[in-house]
Amino acid sequence: MEKSKTQSNVTPFAIIIAGFIIAGAIVGKDSFYKLLDKKQASKPAAESAQTSETKTQTAVDKFKEYAKGLGLNQNNFDSCLDSGKYKSQVDETTKQANELGVSGTPSFFINGKLLVGAQPFTVFKAILDKELKITTDYPADIKETITKMKEAAYFSDIAKNVPVSGDDPMKGNANALVTIVEFTDYQCPYCANYVIDTLPQIQKDYITTGKIKYILKNIPLTSLGHKNAPKAAEAALCAKDQGKYWEMHDKIFTSQQEWSSLASN
Repeated sequence: MEKSKTQSNVTPFAIIIAGFIIAGAIVGKDSFYKLLDKKQASKPAAESAQTSETKTQTAVDKFKEYAKGLGLNQNNFDSCLDSGKYKSQVDETTKQANELGVSGTPSFFINGKLLVGAQPFTVFKAILDKELKITTDYPADIKETITKMKEAAYFSDIAKNVPVSGDDPMKGNANALVTIVEFTDYQCPYCANYVIDTLPQIQKDYITTGKIKYILKNIPLTSLGHKNAPKAAEAALCAKDQGKYWEMHDKIFTSQQEWSSLASN
């Protein structure tokens, strides 16, 4: 009887303890799932914010990054680019290009004589040396190429009067006997190829040595879908305000694939 009495006293107490354990487990379980739900809810939000940030980056944002990397005064550069300070200059050079019959980029006027396309250095050398009177005629291995280019309207011996001003980016010898005026589009892949493959040799052999004057004008071909080309041209001109036009020119061209497909603004 004593044993039965003890069991009857213990059993209710055990039930009470078990109840607390089960209740605690239920409460703990609920708290755990609430915490898990909170973490899961916050994770997509963070990922969404990151995705949103990536999607909203624009070409202008990239140009501002390049300005920072070049050590420009960021506030001055940003203000210049955001205000559209050089939009009218870009529009004016586009108008000049149209009046001169320029329809593609890159296009060059070498002492007023039109050369179209990202031609190899050998072609530039043949034309420049003749203009500089280093040679009296084109080399035999280039002469046939020059003839075919004339037939295809890629080169002309007829000089045109190309308007230039002190606002145009220029490098080289201001008093040189030969002037190259390039019309370019910063979003044009052929222009980028020229800047990477050919311009460095022209720089080395003709610009740095003071043999030629080199002037650049912009003709953004928005009709071809180059929506970011106008702002790229403006960014380079804003860098010109701080004495780093050609550094920004090179950076924009060599990084063309980074910004060309981004939103405009």
